[in-house]
Amino acid sequence: MQETAKRIVLVETNARMAAAISCAVTGAGHRCDTVASADACQKALSDTPPDMVLIDGAPDGPDPRQLCQTIRRDQSNARVKIVILNGSGRSIERRRCRALGADGVLAKPFGLDELRAEMHRLFTDAPDATAQATMAPAV
Repeated sequence: MQETAKRIVLVETNARMAAAISCAVTGAGHRCDTVASADACQKALSDTPPDMVLIDGAPDGPDPRQLCQTIRRDQSNARVKIVILNGSGRSIERRRCRALGADGVLAKPFGLDELRAEMHRLFTDAPDATAQATMAPAV
């Protein structure tokens, strides 16, 4: 069964990472709008809420937990899925992100297949598919 194309907003300050992630998203049949700041993300959300927001936790970018909370405070974003791309794989960090409203957390480095599996899981409400993703070159 083919998923319906979704609109995904990627918050990423690194152009190389943005290109790789955008390629994975569009390769999965979705539309990817890339922004580099919390303000630009908020504008993208206010225009038309996307189906998902991928937030990179890069040191030079917006704080992903704070941006996640901001998105969740607005009821018009209640159906928006949020995935935080985090440098920490620690379980306590994952729990913190989920407590703030993230639907998923991927620890860096992650494979693009792992990202696609997480997107599929969230869009289909399937069991955690990230463990089943094949190993691919890390981003």
